[in-house]
Amino acid sequence: MGITTANVDGIDVSKITGIPRVDPWGATRYVNSAHANASDSGKTGLNLLEPLATLVRAIAQSNAGDTIVIGPGHTETISAAGAITVALANVTIIGIGRGNQKPTFTFSTSTAGSILLSGAGLRLENLHFVTNIASLVLMLSITGADCEIVNCTMSETGSGTCLDAITASATSDRLKVLGLKAVLGGAAGQSIVQFQGDDTVIADCDLYGGAQAGAIENVTTAVTGALITRNHIETLHADDLCIAVVATSTGWITHNNMRLATDTIKTWITAAVMNLSENYGVNADGETGLLEGTASA
Repeated sequence: MGITTANVDGIDVSKITGIPRVDPWGATRYVNSAHANASDSGKTGLNLLEPLATLVRAIAQSNAGDTIVIGPGHTETISAAGAITVALANVTIIGIGRGNQKPTFTFSTSTAGSILLSGAGLRLENLHFVTNIASLVLMLSITGADCEIVNCTMSETGSGTCLDAITASATSDRLKVLGLKAVLGGAAGQSIVQFQGDDTVIADCDLYGGAQAGAIENVTTAVTGALITRNHIETLHADDLCIAVVATSTGWITHNNMRLATDTIKTWITAAVMNLSENYGVNADGETGLLEGTASA
């Protein structure tokens, strides 16, 4: 729960008449549509036992630096572009729950449905994103710098498919995608994590799905200082790649385990000048991996 008082020289300033309460670390708001008392009407979300019903409402009441805690069993539907938009800086949105109790955001009705993250320093943690519509354009669009996507999951239901699950623009420098587990089997899939910002880190992810342009794809804009490491990647179609970066991008691609869909293709990574170390690729069941890249002389 957020701190509601501040201490100055040993004096609790909230107890002095005329001085408002101060929370130097930002407020904490609670959201949980599954809670019996959940409502967006007349509530602030500051009381754990009186949570808001939607993340949309919590964001509307929040300020830069706040934390939003989403309770287990929460569900919310995304049916329009930017249906959830976070433009505030340094906001943390964290989900509580495991398995089917993880807070879930379902994309339906419109292929343009999306969550837009434009504030700097945003962090999304332990949330589940699922598409329930064919050819969804994207789930998360990131334009803010220093954002973090941590221990989140992505999936499809029914006929749902997604073209590019996460897209990060050239303004999203120092993006971190950590511990993402994505199972996206659509034949039309282009990428799972697409990035353009310098010093991007993509690490410890399990990525499975259609990825014609690369499950991890650096698109259009060359980047510097990228780190792609310790990921497990499996693509589903003959023309898919596991990791694809712009030819002049720099950084490290290390310790990734990758699987292609066919025994006839033996290129898992396209990266002209990035440093490669201990990346292994397989292309048929029961085989051990080949070391990807050209060995230094």
